[in-house]
Amino acid sequence: MEPLLLEPVIKERIWGREYWTASARPDGDCTVAGGKWKGSLLSQLWEEHRELFGDVQGEEFPLIVKVIDAREDLSIQVHPDDAYASRREGGARGKTECWYALDCPENEEIVVGHHARTREELCRLAREGRWDRLLRRTPVQAGDFFQIPAGCIHAICGGTKVLEIQENSDLTYRLYDYGRQRDGRPRPLQLDKALEVITVPFVPAQAPAQAEEEGQGAGGGLRLLADCPYYTVWEAQLRDGLQLGSQEAFRILSIVRGEGTVGGIPVQAGQTLLLPAGSGRLDVSGGMTGVLAAGGKRH
Repeated sequence: MEPLLLEPVIKERIWGREYWTASARPDGDCTVAGGKWKGSLLSQLWEEHRELFGDVQGEEFPLIVKVIDAREDLSIQVHPDDAYASRREGGARGKTECWYALDCPENEEIVVGHHARTREELCRLAREGRWDRLLRRTPVQAGDFFQIPAGCIHAICGGTKVLEIQENSDLTYRLYDYGRQRDGRPRPLQLDKALEVITVPFVPAQAPAQAEEEGQGAGGGLRLLADCPYYTVWEAQLRDGLQLGSQEAFRILSIVRGEGTVGGIPVQAGQTLLLPAGSGRLDVSGGMTGVLAAGGKRH
């Protein structure tokens, strides 16, 4: 079964732009660009052709994959977990996400985590606006990877571009937004809820143990970046002669550098493919780096 090239949905934001490259949400539903399913919405395929997705379960397509192009700093924010979101947000889903850095200025930093030792210290520093004391900043450069579990304070800083893979949720609690306004009013904050869901103390996510590479062939293979209940993510070095392994469930392949073909489909940096379940081994040509994601609950 051939890969499906997806058309991104572009979202203008107060701080920059997002490109939703794999999404089936009503407010951002990607379209297939060519082949047998040309013109079909990803949500239609999920509803009407579940065989494309294998044994993944659920009423909704489980992931959103997007490119975040931040011209300015994003708000200081946090996402709740599924249990809190279901209880406090009318059955909504929480949000765990991860970032693969695509580009950033030299010596740039991002916000991942905090320095508070207790919830009392967290609340005091946040309510006093002592962000320099509270926030944990970490250097970033292209190719870096960050796992951002629910409950982790985070922010992407201006000039940085990342590929984000996340649960299918758009639920965000803002702690601070630099006083930015929309329609003449400050953007709303959700400080009380944010302080309830932030994990204290902050514990950095651990890199997963490396499994055997699935790619076959000279000069290529997969490196495991994240393995959590919501998704599994690999960095994929795609070279001539490589074959991506067969799969029981779908995968999303985002090309982040280079150009070539995957399963006969020409692709280049910035494009995203849906690899349907049962694709078999897909031949690769060219020289590319990709980020491969699988997601969703299975049997």
